[in-house]
Amino acid sequence: CFSHQLNTTVIFFDSNEVEFEKKLKHETLAHFHITKNFSLRWLSIESFLKKEKESFSSENLIIVDAIFGTGLTRNIEGIYAEAITWINEQKVLIFSIDIPSGISANTGNILGTAIKACETITFAFPKIGHYQYPGKKNTGNLHIVDIGIPHFLLGDHVQIYSEAQRPNLPLSYQSIFDAHKGQKGHLLVWAGSLEKPGAAHLACRSAFRTGAGLVSLLAELCPSEISGLSLQKDHEVMLQFFQPNNNFIDISTWLEKKSCMIIGPGLSDNEQNVTRMKNILSHSQVPMVIDATGLDLLKKVLDDNP
Repeated sequence: CFSHQLNTTVIFFDSNEVEFEKKLKHETLAHFHITKNFSLRWLSIESFLKKEKESFSSENLIIVDAIFGTGLTRNIEGIYAEAITWINEQKVLIFSIDIPSGISANTGNILGTAIKACETITFAFPKIGHYQYPGKKNTGNLHIVDIGIPHFLLGDHVQIYSEAQRPNLPLSYQSIFDAHKGQKGHLLVWAGSLEKPGAAHLACRSAFRTGAGLVSLLAELCPSEISGLSLQKDHEVMLQFFQPNNNFIDISTWLEKKSCMIIGPGLSDNEQNVTRMKNILSHSQVPMVIDATGLDLLKKVLDDNP
């Protein structure tokens, strides 16, 4: 800030500058002595909160948060919490150094209270807390700065996760990643068959990947046929079954509290499913995506009912 000729105030968390300096060690103390050669204004946190904070106008104000770092493990209380509350109330640009103060670097949890940063500058490698909610939301835009630490020091057993590895999802889904699953819609999938169970698996997994909170599979298989198939891997998927040799569907039951429906991938192309498709189309009021074998079934329904 000083090198860019900005009017800079440093707020330190101690009663006075002398006591603050006594607690500094090694590199921190050396850099403190360097900054003393700059024309910086130094204020204790007590003085700032009691006397000076009203003099800081939101106009042209930039806040750099360097209160706590990645080693924080306890909840923030007292004057630290008061300072963070004041910072978050300011409608200004907030930069956090390494990680927003109050966010656990290991879990992303808020430890009592936390800075809501616009930009976070971290060093060498990202931390788990930058990517897991609610830490991700408080991090804002993350910038990873190389400070010369070689990657080989991590060893082969450590993997670095980055935003580039995430799928490019629509903004409507990105904005609710921290929502409860019940707030993100309930999709009903009619897909798969004994010959093509993988189609149902892929459809359900794709639904979760693109933001669906809940997914139910309407299976033409009976429960005993599910055992051993790839569908068993989808522990989050809820299962609903057609009654054997029964073409009628109580659509109001199947679609209760559902947001939309997918029909088609891997279905059997037979008369029983044509009848089921006709029944669904006659009773459903939710948006549908019809694909693959579902289009063949739809054509037969339309041909029979021009």
